[in-house]
Amino acid sequence: MQQKISSSKPRRFGKFSFALATIALLIGGFFIYKYSYIYLERKKYDQAATVLHKVADDLRTQGIKTEFSRGCGRAEQVFGDGAVSCSVGIEHKGIESKENSNEYTSMTSATLVSNGFAPLSDGAKTFVFSPQVSGNQFFRLTNSSLNCQLSLYSLRPNADTYQLIVSCSKQSKYFLF
Repeated sequence: MQQKISSSKPRRFGKFSFALATIALLIGGFFIYKYSYIYLERKKYDQAATVLHKVADDLRTQGIKTEFSRGCGRAEQVFGDGAVSCSVGIEHKGIESKENSNEYTSMTSATLVSNGFAPLSDGAKTFVFSPQVSGNQFFRLTNSSLNCQLSLYSLRPNADTYQLIVSCSKQSKYFLF
């Protein structure tokens, strides 16, 4: 007895099904990329925050009270447009004189170096007093792509009250926090 062989053709994807699957893969790939990027960038900032907390603890033992900050913002706040930049940092307000600001700056700089920050250039270590910004010194945290900066600002023009800020920042594609 002879059996009948089925002559049905194998099922094929139609053009519509193929296009739908391609779009789904592209959307899924975008979200995987985006959230992987955010996860890896947050990891860098968490590493910097951990080191900055150690720096803040070291400064506290030397009598310098600091506040921790973290955030993201756009370059042009009014229009909600522009590049996104995120940062973590510590700041100390209320330095009363130029002499104290020089002392606090050198103590903070030494504490940064002892906690794994490397100065980017020796020429940036001098602080010049001007009405607003008194000086900047640039650092890079070891094994990180974040740019770090030690800045001394005058809180009011022509006044002897200064603010010392250590911040690590980088341009980002997305808001991280």
